[in-house]
Amino acid sequence: MQVTGQGNEAGLYTALERGYFRDEHLDLELVQFDSGAKAIPALGTGELDVGLGSVGPALFNAVERGVSVRIVAPMTRIDPEHLGLSFVVRKALLDEGQFRSPADLRGRRIAVPALASGNEYLVDRLLQQHGLQLQDVSVVELATPDMGPAFANGSLDAALIGDPSGVVFADRGWTVKVMGAGAIVPGIQLTFIMFSERFATERTDVAIRWLSAYLRGARDWQRMLDTGQDRDELFGYYSQHTALKDRALFDRSALSPLALDGKVNVDGLRQQAAWARERGYIVQEPPLERLIDTRLFEAARERVGLAAAP
Repeated sequence: MQVTGQGNEAGLYTALERGYFRDEHLDLELVQFDSGAKAIPALGTGELDVGLGSVGPALFNAVERGVSVRIVAPMTRIDPEHLGLSFVVRKALLDEGQFRSPADLRGRRIAVPALASGNEYLVDRLLQQHGLQLQDVSVVELATPDMGPAFANGSLDAALIGDPSGVVFADRGWTVKVMGAGAIVPGIQLTFIMFSERFATERTDVAIRWLSAYLRGARDWQRMLDTGQDRDELFGYYSQHTALKDRALFDRSALSPLALDGKVNVDGLRQQAAWARERGYIVQEPPLERLIDTRLFEAARERVGLAAAP
């Protein structure tokens, strides 16, 4: 299966280290990718069984070329009050009175980790809400580690960024969080569990057992977020598999809640697809009804004793 070592995979790493996959007689091979989008061809051929990542133009274009995958469930919730993924602005602009609202970003340089993605979609929606269009600003693709120096030298004015980088940048006096992604587009979903067609249809029992193990880990992680239970232990697992090794930074970061209900916001994905078509990133809107199949996830929820999603 494909992983990227990002925080939204916390449920997976908890399940792995607590032996939940072993309980299901599953031996996982984790294959590191820079992004989930790069794993889509291998998912389409069945070389990979499971992918974790974003659903957007890369996937939609692959489906148009005949690649078959299943969107099984969302990975995280992005609540309106949650600041784990935030739009940030260079602190000097606020200090000097040059930024009072996103309407003041005209002519400014804004970075996103990936163009033609949910990241750019969020920035576009934010600008539209304040009377601007993408062409009124300069939107650039920049890896998160490269955003810090750009903010520090004044060559970058705003960005969409996730924690813990959001905390680090604020600590260094570079940026201020203005708004969380869930406040820009309520109900937005950006990352998903995806199965190859072969895994979902020919190895259904294994797929449900995989999801059952994952759900046990995700439930443990969410319990830790809600109550603090086993925080030291789960941080240990998290730090083994991600770049975040600093416990103090871990404690101060807005960690992503997990989507245990498995409900896919189909209308939200349809809006993202329509946006991608308007931008010329895809030729036609994808067959979401054929792509999305949550039945395996529901079977796994029942198997591990989670109540039916409302």
